[in-house]
Amino acid sequence: MNTLQMVATVTPRKYRRCSMVQQSSAESPCDETSSAEELKRKSTMKIAITEGCFGIGSNTVTDNFLVPFALAIQSTPFQVGILTALPGIVNPTGQVIGSHLMYTHSRRGIIINGILGMALTGMMLLVMSIFAAITDEIIWEPITWFLLAFYGLYNLAGGLMSPSWVSNMGDIVPPDSRGRYFAKRNLITTATSMSIAMGLSIWLQDFEDHGLVLLGFVILFVIGLGARLTSWGLFHKHYYPRLTITKENHVRLRDFVRDLPRTNFGQFTLLVMLITFGQWIGGSFFNVYMLTPVSGGGLGFDYVTFVFMGVITSLVSLFAFPFVGKFGDKYGNVRLMRLGAIIVPTLPIMWVFLNTPIGIALGPQVWGGIGWTAFNLATSNFIYDSVPSQKRGAYVAYYTLVVGIGQIAGGILGSSIIAIFPPAILGTGAFLVLFLLSGITRAIFVAIYLPRVKEINQKAKPIFNMKAGGIYKVLHDILLRETHNHKKNGNGNGHDKAVASTDSPPHT
Repeated sequence: MNTLQMVATVTPRKYRRCSMVQQSSAESPCDETSSAEELKRKSTMKIAITEGCFGIGSNTVTDNFLVPFALAIQSTPFQVGILTALPGIVNPTGQVIGSHLMYTHSRRGIIINGILGMALTGMMLLVMSIFAAITDEIIWEPITWFLLAFYGLYNLAGGLMSPSWVSNMGDIVPPDSRGRYFAKRNLITTATSMSIAMGLSIWLQDFEDHGLVLLGFVILFVIGLGARLTSWGLFHKHYYPRLTITKENHVRLRDFVRDLPRTNFGQFTLLVMLITFGQWIGGSFFNVYMLTPVSGGGLGFDYVTFVFMGVITSLVSLFAFPFVGKFGDKYGNVRLMRLGAIIVPTLPIMWVFLNTPIGIALGPQVWGGIGWTAFNLATSNFIYDSVPSQKRGAYVAYYTLVVGIGQIAGGILGSSIIAIFPPAILGTGAFLVLFLLSGITRAIFVAIYLPRVKEINQKAKPIFNMKAGGIYKVLHDILLRETHNHKKNGNGNGHDKAVASTDSPPHT
């Protein structure tokens, strides 16, 4: 579309009457309406957890087994790097399109059609796996490029529905319980993902031992497709509150980018983008490093050990979710974000010094479960707290686009470095250089941007009061200090002021 059609939802007459006329009866029509909507919201919160289990089940097949499948059909490290970095630009592009669709289409339609699109493209991934299983190795290289194309479409469909999902869930879940609810939902879905990943990895290893690994991948993609279709069916049972989006609520990408260095939300976006850039310099190659044979410079893990590494992180996340959720609700999401951001730069550096399954499990996997759980939950809830309902879809889309640029830039940089200095020449050193560079890059940007993000939750309590001097001052500067380098009111054009003062119910 060249022009966005701005539409306003007309409020039904019974709602207007409820807001204008004082009801004298003990149980007014307003009370009945409010009670009915409350029941729908609670029902949706329960259904969303069940749906999340099926959705994460499908994601587990894609996230945990797509790289092993690509390696099984002899994709190059460069192709794998592109495969893992591809969502960083395709998904945000879909989110920008999806946020614009919210002006002319219902959130329900966008979400349901987006999930259906993911199912259809997931079906094409299944076709690619079947084709690979019944053909010779000589045509596997073209299959890799088709795999990249359909995986890109899969992420595009997921991006299209994401702003509507975030916007709708922000209106469903009460603000004062978001941390606890999403921690609970993430705990349950993570436990589901962990169980599925471990079970399927053992099963896939059995196929590998019998020389039928490609057949095993076919069956995995069938399971993933079934889970996605079930998730699609459950989205039909969600409640979708009425949403009013007017021309005044429209946020242009140009304005969003212009205000990045001026606003608190802009500083937050830059922090996450630059950490993501550092993360994906090496992030595309941890899986490759584990699965590459020792003779090729890798660790030579089998499928069970490989998936077990991810299970360790998920298991730690299970225990961490309740604590970090309560911490964020009580002390604020910015402090929780800082705790996670301090751990994140140390993770790739641990890979430089650890090369055994037990060392990696107890090092980067355990600490990654703590650090990334705290950081990701904090960033998700910070968006809910910061952005009013009417602007949330656009803000989430633009935020994800900017962060995605960091992901794709980091992925391309890492892929380029390993293409120039491949493991075939440098051996293990090719991977370790990327991991070290990833850690140093993260640390630099955390030190620069972390203090610039300010807490906007006025109900957040201080953890404790620190006195200046010695180690207390160091901890204060890292965890609690906030720089004040923005314009008055912390905004360049009024956006932050409006965002911070909204009482609208502000990712999974």
